[in-house]
Amino acid sequence: MTIIWDEDITCAVCGAISKVPTLASTNSFGSSDLDTRPPPMQRDTMHTWVTSCQVCGYVSPDLATLPEGIAKETVADFLRSDAFAPLSQEGQASVFARYAVILDKLEHDNAQAGWNSMRSAWCHDDRGDDNLACISRMQAVQFFKAAQAEGKTSMDDVGGDALLCTDLLRRAGQFEQALVECDKGLALDGVVPIIKSILEYEKGLIGARDTKCHKVEEAVKE
Repeated sequence: MTIIWDEDITCAVCGAISKVPTLASTNSFGSSDLDTRPPPMQRDTMHTWVTSCQVCGYVSPDLATLPEGIAKETVADFLRSDAFAPLSQEGQASVFARYAVILDKLEHDNAQAGWNSMRSAWCHDDRGDDNLACISRMQAVQFFKAAQAEGKTSMDDVGGDALLCTDLLRRAGQFEQALVECDKGLALDGVVPIIKSILEYEKGLIGARDTKCHKVEEAVKE
């Protein structure tokens, strides 16, 4: 059972009070998507994961907290900058996209920026906006690749990063790039068996030029 209530939170940047949805509890039933999106009911709580100040546009998992080591004035100036202001639009997809920009430009955390760009794509999926979903997925790939270039991983298991990028590229219709990532993951030493099975399944989807959402249970059969 999912329990969500509204809570008044004071923005750490501008001091305004915003009413934000707060997740008290949830659960999940069924299989995750290949890109790790959880099943219901958890998948329907995304609007609580990152929230937005209704006055200044600051976005964070906790509006009452500033990014670590960054002054309030620095964040406020950034929210008014050309890098951020054009993103100030309605919808949870925009909230995740704006948070990705903060993570990238202020916190220099490419891995988490990638996760939030991917979550923005999930929101576009739910709205049926395939074009914006593709754009968000390609942005996620760029962030994940930047993290890898820094020697950082976005998934704990061997092969996980390759799987994430493979699915993002496939869903965006970038089949040639997806195949390269897929083969790269399959060639890794010590790739986790479940990830190997999913990568092999992804390879078949790529060959079929399939851009649809698929679930882990389809790839990993008993």
